[in-house]
Amino acid sequence: MKKKLISMTADELLERRICCGLGCQNCPYDPPHKKGNKTVRPPEKRIRLGTYSKGAQSSHWDLDYMSTDELEEIFNTKK
Repeated sequence: MKKKLISMTADELLERRICCGLGCQNCPYDPPHKKGNKTVRPPEKRIRLGTYSKGAQSSHWDLDYMSTDELEEIFNTKK
C-alpha cells in the first residue's frame, strides 16, 4: 500500500505554530525542518530545501528565492 503525501501551504504550516521537522517543502520556519522550532522566517527569505536549493548547495535555482538586494549584490560587477 502506497502512502499519499499531502503538500501543505506555508499558511497551513504556520497555523500549527510549530515546526514538525518532517522536511515540508513549504516550511516557513527558520531554520527550516528543525522539530519544535517556532521562529518564523520572513516570506522574502524563505527557501526550499529540495534538489535545486541552497540547502542542497546548488546555484541557479536559488535565484527564485533571493531578495532583490541579494541578487544585485551577486550580479554587481563593479567592486
